[in-house]
Amino acid sequence: MEIGARLRRMRETAGISRPVLARAAGVGESYLAALEKGQLSDPRVSTFVRVVTAMAKLTGRSWMQVLEYLLQDTLADTNAPAGGGR
Repeated sequence: MEIGARLRRMRETAGISRPVLARAAGVGESYLAALEKGQLSDPRVSTFVRVVTAMAKLTGRSWMQVLEYLLQDTLADTNAPAGGGR
């Protein structure tokens, strides 16, 4: 699952509207919608950190828990052995 889809799932499960998260993160709703839909190929790290921090505050989780959830698939892919598994 893509990072944006995970963000949307987390936001909706927590009952947080897109406008509320956007306002808390200091980003536009259109930016957040594009992020959730996977339409941003390379979001700025500083902006992504603001979204993660806002989500953490709104859900009562640590920023690390939010980040780990959003990056689950990405982190799993980086644990693969280098060099074809030798």
